[in-house]
Amino acid sequence: MVSSFFLAVLLASVASLVRADVNPSTPDTGKAGSTCSIVWAADTNSTTNWADMSIELMTGSNYNMVFMTTVATGLVLDLNFLLPPNANETPQDGTKDGTFSWTCPQVNPYSDIYFYQFVSPLETSNPQWTTRFAIASSSGATTTPTNSTQPDGESIPWG
Repeated sequence: MVSSFFLAVLLASVASLVRADVNPSTPDTGKAGSTCSIVWAADTNSTTNWADMSIELMTGSNYNMVFMTTVATGLVLDLNFLLPPNANETPQDGTKDGTFSWTCPQVNPYSDIYFYQFVSPLETSNPQWTTRFAIASSSGATTTPTNSTQPDGESIPWG
């Protein structure tokens, strides 16, 4: 009987250590000026940690990431009034499977060096990323990434 109790406590403790995070999918190549879609699977183990998340367009190496723009974020609270979201402030909830569409920007270079970073105010030390994807010119043209490997030698192109 005592051992069953301790086993139950141990299993409950281990279950509390299990974590899941929002899981972004790798986007298709986007074209500047066209609709780009972002897809993610939910953090099913939390109703709060990823309930208010932001999605940021990034570039750079794995060790020196460069912020480009915030694509989407949660609601804005200003002077205790809940403001309606604008185009870049559509509420994003990572506790539910989701998608978000936006207009891919003009970038330089048009290459396979961009990625999305998912961040949450409750998970500040735990951002999640897509793998690299291309943003092409409006005609679909892309160039080869400037760097074929990361600074540590890992084969992930970047620019």
